[in-house]
Amino acid sequence: MALTVGVEQHKSFLRKLGQLDRLRTELPESAEPLVPKRWGQLNTVTIAFGQGLAVAPLQAVMGISALVNDGYLIPPTFLKRTEDEARALGIQVIKPETSDKMRYLLRLNAEKGTATRADVKGYYVGGKTGTSEKVVGGRYSKTKLLTTFTAIIPADRPRYQLL
Repeated sequence: MALTVGVEQHKSFLRKLGQLDRLRTELPESAEPLVPKRWGQLNTVTIAFGQGLAVAPLQAVMGISALVNDGYLIPPTFLKRTEDEARALGIQVIKPETSDKMRYLLRLNAEKGTATRADVKGYYVGGKTGTSEKVVGGRYSKTKLLTTFTAIIPADRPRYQLL
């Protein structure tokens, strides 16, 4: 799918989600995301399935939140603010209908996909698992893996995101 939209569109979408630039918060410390020096079709494919790009956890949460909160990219803060104040800072990055579909897919993944262990009775959880090969000695290892999971609760109107 990523190749269908093309390398430049893929990069543009990731940039729109705040995944290609340094995340700025109230803290002075932050790191640039690790991105390919030369980004071609192979990079687009590997990044699309979760390898070849590294961002800070808070940066990943910011991007994922935009996919499930009606499409608004809202800069994170460590300071208290109201939901209205946060929304006022948000930039629409995807359509609300697309966000609805993303929430549905995350819920479906918790019900029938790779995240069924997160389908806890009494909670309407949506989630996404991820597995990538670690880089060892400049190459992807077939035996050393990094596994991740993110959840949204409740899946139909998320109030919490877990990473």
